[in-house]
Amino acid sequence: MDILDTSQQELRAELRTAARAMLSAHSSSAQVRELAESAHGFDAELWRRFTVLGWPSIEVGEDHGGAGGSFGDLAVILVELGRHLCGNGLMATAALGAGPLLGAEAGSYAAPYLRRLAEGDFRAAAVVGGTGSDHLQAVRAGDGWGVSGTASLIADVAGSDLVILPVTDADGARLVFAVDPTRPGLTWVDAPMLDITRRFADLDARGLRVRDTEVLARGPAAEALVADLLNRAALATACDAFGVAERALQMTTAYAKQRIQFGRPIGSFQAIKHRCADMFIAVETARAVLDDAIDRYDATPATAAVAISRAKSYCCDAAAQVTEDAVELHGGIGFTWEHDMHLYVKRARLDQALFGDSRWHRRRVAALTLTLTPGQAAEHLS
Repeated sequence: MDILDTSQQELRAELRTAARAMLSAHSSSAQVRELAESAHGFDAELWRRFTVLGWPSIEVGEDHGGAGGSFGDLAVILVELGRHLCGNGLMATAALGAGPLLGAEAGSYAAPYLRRLAEGDFRAAAVVGGTGSDHLQAVRAGDGWGVSGTASLIADVAGSDLVILPVTDADGARLVFAVDPTRPGLTWVDAPMLDITRRFADLDARGLRVRDTEVLARGPAAEALVADLLNRAALATACDAFGVAERALQMTTAYAKQRIQFGRPIGSFQAIKHRCADMFIAVETARAVLDDAIDRYDATPATAAVAISRAKSYCCDAAAQVTEDAVELHGGIGFTWEHDMHLYVKRARLDQALFGDSRWHRRRVAALTLTLTPGQAAEHLS
């Protein structure tokens, strides 16, 4: 590892320490539960703290007032969000909404939004397409476009200033729009989840009118943005799942050292040791797979799909297994509402399902590894 790599690792370690301290103080278990029971599930004061620390604009270039960092820097925060069961719009804005704005062609109208993102008064959301769940169509209407269709599981769109809409025109070509989510023609319906720590909505678009000036990209450029958005969504979710798994393992090993049964800590029993060892192996393997995907995405985003799908599949499956093991190893207390472990189980399960489940991503890895033609790959994933 050269000096630059060492310096980068040190900076990320400092970022991790600062993020963990802030979230421990302002996104505690009690605060997460209180926010989950609120009407909107959004804490404006916590968002202000995010913006003061510059988290939403980590990847925004310095010419727009951002930090000029990489996704790897943002990933440090995303992992901590998972560890602390925090959402509050940060992943939706920094990982999803900001992605197409960062990747838009020079000269597009994305620049003002990037500046607003750096200033801290801007939140964004995105419809993540590419897994077969998006059904938004656009037809030419005068000097603009008419959009109709449905989409599901859009994260933190309530209160957002902008929503990214990938659509398909009558000829099958891709376009990417960026519009106000309160625009007439867009209907948002809350989608309650088993995971109460995050908020999602389903979209029904009927009669939406979009101007040509609101087109971020079209044709091959739009295809690239849609593919990149899916990769970012999958990678961000893998980060969240890893944070969940890592925290569940730490909580379980700490409990095993403290819980006394038959006059001994339960962690001294061989069966408990073996279960904890299996959890540790799953977490450390997830760490390696995730680090590889992050490094590949930062180096060459266009060729990182295999590593990202591998990370999404493995990290989410590992988190689901580790959290379920954690519930069992906590014994009776692990099954209660008062204990936090059920919140980690539910978050891990939702991470498994978001933006392509593990089976979909394994099939994607197979399709890309076998170097299928685009048509064959599409058939393989359908």
